[in-house]
Amino acid sequence: MNSYVIPWRKSGIGIESQGPLPSPRRGKGRIFSPPTPASPADAAVGGSGPALAAIADLPVADNTLPSYLEPIRPLLNVSVPKPQYTILGFGARAPVYRLPAGFAVRLGTQPSHFFFSGTYVSNGVRIGFIRIPTMAPPNAALALQQLDQEIAFFNASTDVLVVDIMRNPGGAVSVVEAFAQRLFAQPFRTVGFEIRATAAWLTAIVEAIDNAQSQGAPSEVMQGLRAIMKEILAAFNENRGRTAPVPLVNYSLTLPPAPNAYTKPLLLLVDELTASGGDMLAAIIQDNNRGPLFGMRTMGAGGSVSSFNCTVFTESVCSITSSLMNRGTVVSNTEFPPSPYIENVGVRPDIVVDYMTNANLMSAGGPFVQAFTDSAVKLAQATVIPH
Repeated sequence: MNSYVIPWRKSGIGIESQGPLPSPRRGKGRIFSPPTPASPADAAVGGSGPALAAIADLPVADNTLPSYLEPIRPLLNVSVPKPQYTILGFGARAPVYRLPAGFAVRLGTQPSHFFFSGTYVSNGVRIGFIRIPTMAPPNAALALQQLDQEIAFFNASTDVLVVDIMRNPGGAVSVVEAFAQRLFAQPFRTVGFEIRATAAWLTAIVEAIDNAQSQGAPSEVMQGLRAIMKEILAAFNENRGRTAPVPLVNYSLTLPPAPNAYTKPLLLLVDELTASGGDMLAAIIQDNNRGPLFGMRTMGAGGSVSSFNCTVFTESVCSITSSLMNRGTVVSNTEFPPSPYIENVGVRPDIVVDYMTNANLMSAGGPFVQAFTDSAVKLAQATVIPH
């Protein structure tokens, strides 16, 4: 029989007290011992291993982005995590309510369908419906192709379009703006971002410029990236914390519509769980008077989201934003002071209707569906629509 000696190499941060929850007031007055080197290599350079609260940026799903934007991809993240088993329908393709009798489903029956869509008729008005579950499709190019096909159909076959972004956790700035371009028939203003001016973001934008130049990016892209760099550099040197509002993807705060954008009246459904990129699309629709918002105030979750482990002993993950969404106009309401920002404020609906009621719970959203259907009918009837 052979004997083996298994070395016990300890690393990390030792816990010196215990209990229901570690606390600085327990035990010897501190819960952590000084960190020990994680490896001989770390010890050689005087390090202590990976940082306890290192930022792990959430991935931005958009396969339409050019590779030279990779260094600033984390800035484009406008999403919140989807908690499992806690919120019904959060980020789900199908709507949380039951659609009315006679609803004809178009998208939503195949695994490859990103959207849920269809049509129905009420009081002689042809109503189109499309649900956008998130702003982070697994395949952005395919999702845009599907949306283009649906918009072409809706332009030809409907009088009004209901767009559902309830319980939408957000996604990527580029996807939000691409979706918005298919809902506007005229140029419109997008949301600007006040970036937290740090050396890290300054380095990232310089790297993006170098990559773009080496890959032969168009002149308008080079001009746009350099404008963002100059603004970050100015804010950094002037120690003002944040930049002025800048575009992150299309290098202009005024965007053109898609060639075959939807041209008829539009109603946007929002709720308290319309988050981040969902907030952004709601603000774009409202600020450009594209159509009324129906539902409840959006979450106000913000943009350029990064997450990190906020101390191991709590097993918690914290999210912070590296920018502030600026709507470009000061919005006033009775709940908050006048502000151009979306963070912690959200976007107020034009038509306030609460889905979270007992009546909706007991009838799969029947009163809510009837209410937005009535609003869509009124919206269509108030507009002269050629058939």
